[in-house]
Amino acid sequence: MEIDALLKVLAHQDGSDLYLSTGAPPSARFDGVLKPLAEQPFKPGEIAAIAASIMDAEQRLEFDRELEMNLAISLAGVGRFRVNIFKQRNDVSIVVRNVKLDIPRFEDLNLPSVLLETVMLKQGLMLFVGATGSGKST
Repeated sequence: MEIDALLKVLAHQDGSDLYLSTGAPPSARFDGVLKPLAEQPFKPGEIAAIAASIMDAEQRLEFDRELEMNLAISLAGVGRFRVNIFKQRNDVSIVVRNVKLDIPRFEDLNLPSVLLETVMLKQGLMLFVGATGSGKST
């Protein structure tokens, strides 16, 4: 299955994550719910081929050495994506995070006004921490 088609589905349906793993169909998370995007599971070697197609030669060498690769890809007119490629159970798996292109305004986030006052200070340190998918980037 072509990765570009899966990324288009993820972006156009406002999904957050795409999961590609051998023995399972491609799946994506929409509104917190994991849904399969196809019925056919990936066969051995198919995910590795997809991974090789999105890495350059230097990245492939690093992946062979470290067994993990983090990178970003863009599809014109579709969006930007953070990609984690890793080895799991002796096979390659891929997780893709949809990086939203539109930056929400502070007012749209429904955060307390004291937060805006704090982040506008000229000195100090503010940390935003939380679990994956909890909204830190937003």
